[in-house]
Parts: sequence; structure tokens; C-alpha cells
Amino acid sequence: DEGRESGRPAILCRALVLVFPVFLASGNAERSAQCVAQMADLSASYSLIPYRALAVGQRGQLLVLQGKIEDGIPLLRQALKELHAQRYEMLNMDFICELGAGLMTTGDHGTALALIVNELEVQPQAGLHMPNLLRMKGLVLASRSVEDHAEAEQSLLSSIDWAKRQSATLIELKAAK
Repeated sequence: DEGRESGRPAILCRALVLVFPVFLASGNAERSAQCVAQMADLSASYSLIPYRALAVGQRGQLLVLQGKIEDGIPLLRQALKELHAQRYEMLNMDFICELGAGLMTTGDHGTALALIVNELEVQPQAGLHMPNLLRMKGLVLASRSVEDHAEAEQSLLSSIDWAKRQSATLIELKAAK
């Protein structure tokens, strides 16, 4: 509401970026889609290029979570490429994790694991995104063969530990499930 009342499209886009994951996590696909559509419209109307890329990525996330994996993966890749080109990568970690999940679902475990492991290697040791990356690594490993299950369990337990230390309850619960 404050973003809308500000009369500034960039502030409203920032608010939409922050509220989108809440709607997504609560399973409210309709409100998630409304956020994406509004941000896409604003970013196009006001040439807010990074927000346009974020809207593309969020649309990809939504499609993957709705089971439309083949439609969502290209959008996630496009968003990551555009955000990298704009040097606006602070919000791309959710896209990377969702891309990993989509690739895993399509059976491309090797690419999914390589994507996540690469991000784990470039994250600072006390990185904010460690819990979610470790969770995704554990899920990808668990979806592969029985030989990977011990490492998968270790990744998931590490994710839970990181999430507890960062008070990231949602990620802690997702990793424990």
C-alpha cells in the first residue's frame, strides 16, 4: 500500500519484489501472478530494466511451482542472464534455486547439481543464501541415486543448521520436510 501511495514506480516495484515471495510461499498463485503482472507493466512503462528481468524470473518461478516446468525454465535462465548483464544480481538466488528445482524435476540432475554447487562455491562463508542453496543441493542429491543419500542428508542437516542460525524458519521447515 505504501508503495502504491508513494507515486514512484521504482518504490512500488521494490515493494512487489518483497511481497511476491510471501504470496508464493503461502500458495497464493493469483496474488503472486498479480504482483508479477504489475511489476512487468511498471517496468515496461518506466524503463526499469532490472525490474523487468525480475518480473520475468518471478513469472518463471511461478510457472515452475505450478508444474509448468518446461515453460518456467527458459524464463528463469533469461532473468538470470539479464540480471547478470545489468550487474543486478542481489535478488537472483531464488531464481537459481528454482531453476535447480526445475532442472531436477525434468531429470537433468547433473546440470541442477552443478548450478547449485557453483553458487555454493561463490557464496561468502557466512552467506545469507547458504541455507537455501544447501537445501537445494540436498534435494537434488536425494533425487539422484541411493549412493547420494548420505551426502543429501548432510546437506539438508547443514541447511537446517544455517537456517536456525539465521532465523530463517521457512527454509528450516522446507529443509526438514
